[in-house]
Amino acid sequence: MAYQQVVAPMSQDEKSSLWAVSVETGLAIAQAMLAGVDAGLGVGLHSFNPATAKEVLKVPDHWGPMWVLFAGYPAEDPSGGGQRPRRPLGDNFFRAQYGTPWTEMPEVTARPEREGMIQAPMDRDRRWRDVRALAERFGLPW
Repeated sequence: MAYQQVVAPMSQDEKSSLWAVSVETGLAIAQAMLAGVDAGLGVGLHSFNPATAKEVLKVPDHWGPMWVLFAGYPAEDPSGGGQRPRRPLGDNFFRAQYGTPWTEMPEVTARPEREGMIQAPMDRDRRWRDVRALAERFGLPW
């Protein structure tokens, strides 16, 4: 029943098919990223040049590559870089409508801080030294 009423008509409409495939791909990527992090891996989602990706990754012509998901063991401690400076929430988020700044609630912010989701600010000089050491370790240009 669902096939006749939903799947078959969508498969005949290119725009609907592209939308459905994009949604399903996004959900699959999100789950893969969560699974990777849960397994202790570092993950990164990146856009790419489709022609180069097909050549390098040997992707068949009938596939439509959308994203590249890198996964692997981190080369450094996840807390090594510290958190980059952030603007106050009220600069980026609004209550009910644009122009009414979101007011941060300290009791709400305290929980992610307690659970280590918000790190201490980064020390820029230390971070540059760490990045340079990683680049040299992996033979990357600096």
